[in-house]
Amino acid sequence: MLTREFKTVTREFRTVTREFRTFTREFRTFTREFHPFTRDFQPFTREFQLFTREFQTVAREFKTFTRKFQPFTRDFQPFTRDFQPFTREFQPLTREFQPFTREFQPFTREISHQGYILDFYIALYKAIPW
Repeated sequence: MLTREFKTVTREFRTVTREFRTFTREFRTFTREFHPFTRDFQPFTREFQLFTREFQTVAREFKTFTRKFQPFTRDFQPFTRDFQPFTREFQPLTREFQPFTREFQPFTREISHQGYILDFYIALYKAIPW
């Protein structure tokens, strides 16, 4: 009885050993085939690591800039709030002025080609009754 069980276990062990060898061979083949891909992929990996490091540096600098900019933003908010009503009141005038601006563009382009654009805008600004 014990001998029979031992033979069965031995047979099963041989089968497992054979399967393991097959797996090992297949794995070596896969490793051999995969190796060139790994080698070719290394420069990309290095470049990506460099990009990641640079991106992290930029992110840190941006975070620092944002932190430094926050007090200014907070200080500027009341002015922005005070300016919003003026902006709202000015929008209709802007809409009314758009057709005139569109009609005036060819003339403006012509003047700009001749180099007189700054003088023209100064004269236009002075001519508008503010």
